[in-house]
Amino acid sequence: MAQLEKLLEPGYIKNLKIKNRVSMAPMEKQYGDRVGNITQRYIDYMVERAKNGVGMITVESTFIDPVGRGNIYQIGLWDDSNIPSHKRMTDELHKYGTIAATELHHAGRNASTYKTGFQPVAPSPVPCEVSGGYMPRELTVDEIKELIKKYAEAARRAEEAGYDMITLHGAHGYMLNSFLSPYSNKRTDEYGGSTENRWRFGIEVFQAVRAAVGDDYPVGYRITADEFVDGGLTLDDTKVFAKKLEELGLDYIDVSVGIYESAHMIIQPMDIPLGCLLPYSAGMKEVLDIPVIGTGRINDMVFAEKALERNEADFVHMVRAFHADPEILIKAQKGDMDDICMCMACNKCIDLMFSDQQVCCTVNPAATREREMALRPAKEKKKIMVIGGGLAGMEVARVAALRGHDVTLFEKDNELGGSVRWASKGKYREEWWQTARYRIHAVNTSGVKVSVGKEVTLDDVKTAGPDVVVVATGTVPFVPPYIPGVNKPVVTDYVAVLLGERAVGKKAVVIGGKDIGLATAEFLSENGCKAIIVEDSDALGGDLGGIKQMVVLPRVEEDTNIDVKLNSNVEEIGDDWVEIQSKGEREKIEGIDMVVFAAGREMVRQLDDDINREGIVPEVYIIGDAAWPREPIDVIYEAAVTGRRI
Repeated sequence: MAQLEKLLEPGYIKNLKIKNRVSMAPMEKQYGDRVGNITQRYIDYMVERAKNGVGMITVESTFIDPVGRGNIYQIGLWDDSNIPSHKRMTDELHKYGTIAATELHHAGRNASTYKTGFQPVAPSPVPCEVSGGYMPRELTVDEIKELIKKYAEAARRAEEAGYDMITLHGAHGYMLNSFLSPYSNKRTDEYGGSTENRWRFGIEVFQAVRAAVGDDYPVGYRITADEFVDGGLTLDDTKVFAKKLEELGLDYIDVSVGIYESAHMIIQPMDIPLGCLLPYSAGMKEVLDIPVIGTGRINDMVFAEKALERNEADFVHMVRAFHADPEILIKAQKGDMDDICMCMACNKCIDLMFSDQQVCCTVNPAATREREMALRPAKEKKKIMVIGGGLAGMEVARVAALRGHDVTLFEKDNELGGSVRWASKGKYREEWWQTARYRIHAVNTSGVKVSVGKEVTLDDVKTAGPDVVVVATGTVPFVPPYIPGVNKPVVTDYVAVLLGERAVGKKAVVIGGKDIGLATAEFLSENGCKAIIVEDSDALGGDLGGIKQMVVLPRVEEDTNIDVKLNSNVEEIGDDWVEIQSKGEREKIEGIDMVVFAAGREMVRQLDDDINREGIVPEVYIIGDAAWPREPIDVIYEAAVTGRRI
């Protein structure tokens, strides 16, 4: 059993007792309706987390004005008609002793006209290129006064809706943050210019909200401690402002960092270390007496416990950790660490949100689908052969076994893991292994029989006589056989390189500049090899999400061991050279000892063809990358659905 003494002790915010120090942080999910009401699907998601022990849940950014909504299906408290749906949710959360908090939000300069139907409004006409570059209209003083009233009205609605506390969203470049920051506030009146004037809007919003809900109701402030942009706020600036709010009666501070222009620090990918924002909450604790909530890619309860022991925070925010496994706290209390489906910070959830899609999870296909993904016993027990021990094969096998089927999982390699075995190689990619690690454990504890080290043939299937075959044989690297010189000894592929099957040379040409190619080039660089990326498009990382690009592309650009050739392709390969062309011009790259194909994958589906041609099995499914090469979120979901369908 894990020692989580500090994490599990009760805490207080004002007069409100919270049963432990674990807080589920806000994350927009796009499961409201078009006017901000909360749907049953949203409630199901929240209840699944509440019933598994989390002390406090802050639902998500909740818009106070349609002009300032951040996403199309964001929840809101801009109108009294929003109250009943929010009340239904808070009533459900309270059944489990969970404190419900809302986060009042106006997107300000981050708003997008195509989402709101309005021109954004902000303290100054400083557009946010990350959210579309819409030019905001500068608010008049009268409009500022009206906006303050809207915060207060939303606070009144939050209290009526049963929320136990309110956080004012003053982070991430949104309205409150943009008034505070010299980066985005260029006003010369009483709401801009001097430090005190830039404080004014935030102070007046807090005071109006306090007046609306009374002195006994907890009100906090989410703050961007450092904006990570030239001319922006730093920790020294925000500590002084937070202290002023405390003097005025603020009850807690929720510490984040970043604005949209530095979004990789708001929602950190796996490239950034666990606990990366704890120094900022620790900095706030140096000057504040009120409770401080800390965060920063925390996906491990033991890690959270250590943060509290070091006095870096009074409460610990996690959200993607609960998105990936709603039972993470319960499992950690029991010491079942191997059974935790850990968030690996792939950021697919955030990529979906920023592309106006509903948020799901790569590693947990049941996240936001709690009702439809509930496991139910199979009506008829079947003998199932699952062929392929990658993510799709392991997921379908564990789900089918949990439903009562007789499942055997076959993998031709000597270990399970599939493509994650190579995808997790390299300095910044190790956490990809978490999704395989969990499924290997789940397969081994769910009653699945496992056979490794032998490739299944059609005769094996005939001999076994299964009721169902699931083909999940994945892909292999595609090495075009028609490129002149492709059979030269220098030629290899990304899997052979990343798995160490091919020794790293001194100078390599990497064909492909998307995610696989970048991973390969960085791996080669880390191992002392000069890498020249040849990419046929006009940009690197075209299949990476926007936040991932903010981290990976500058890193590659700064790597002196990596060169890039865009709008280029390989025409011919020699013994120690490659000829490429770009816009009709030819160039010969000489002195190479490796040519690594990292530009595509080929489906492995011969066995599926053979089984279907022979017609020897009554029920056959082909899933995962063997059906079509896709992202892990797609193949795991497909496998989860198939496992429930059989």
